Amino acid sequence: MNDATTSTMPVLGEREHQELEGAVALALELAAAGGATAAAADASLGLGLSVEVRMGELETVEHHRDRNLVIVAHIGERRGRAATTDLSRPAIEETARAALEIARHTEPDPCAGLPDPELLAWDPPALDLFHPWPLETGEAVELALRCEAAALGADPRIRNSDGATITTGQAVHCLGNSHGLLVSASGTRHSLSCTPVAEDASGMQRDFWFSLERVPSALEPPEEIGRRAAERAVARLGGRRLATTTVPVVFENRVATS
Repeated sequence: MNDATTSTMPVLGEREHQELEGAVALALELAAAGGATAAAADASLGLGLSVEVRMGELETVEHHRDRNLVIVAHIGERRGRAATTDLSRPAIEETARAALEIARHTEPDPCAGLPDPELLAWDPPALDLFHPWPLETGEAVELALRCEAAALGADPRIRNSDGATITTGQAVHCLGNSHGLLVSASGTRHSLSCTPVAEDASGMQRDFWFSLERVPSALEPPEEIGRRAAERAVARLGGRRLATTTVPVVFENRVATS
């Protein structure tokens, strides 16, 4: 395999926390120096891998590394917001100036302002949300292929597929404001999904299933995800319209958070 199929993501750590905290602290300092009566800033850094396969073939491999800083400057009851993806000092200086300039040209809003200090989470609890996955690209391709193959083999009515996708991502986020708050936290998200297409005399139907977890070992097995996705697609076949009536409606449990 070449490097494109064997690379592993680095793990975000203390260096990234310090980088973001430094960017937020600088943003607040520059906003105050420019005339802000209050200010808030948040910065984030994320990196991840996404692999998609379709009908047994590799479709896409995407690596991403994103940075972002948002500065909100308050001048009395006026508020301006500006953002940048460049965390260098010149870029932060320009972004702070932009936020202040916007604030000077907006209408006053008596409801605009920072939360009261007593409402802030000065010492947020450690929630154990960071569980990086040292997933090589080749391994990700294999897991996605296994997931789709399970769907295609689950029922003869599964004739096609919109693919299977596996993703893993890490992120660090930092928040600060002119009350003196400066906190940061990190987290991970990993997922595997599959979308098969079922077909019979009544037509074609697609559905999907997925697993999304903070901890990679908690993901459902690829074969289980593929099988459940196939069952859901097949269950859609033969659907028909109902006459107007009054009946109880039973919602599927997965729509509870929608």
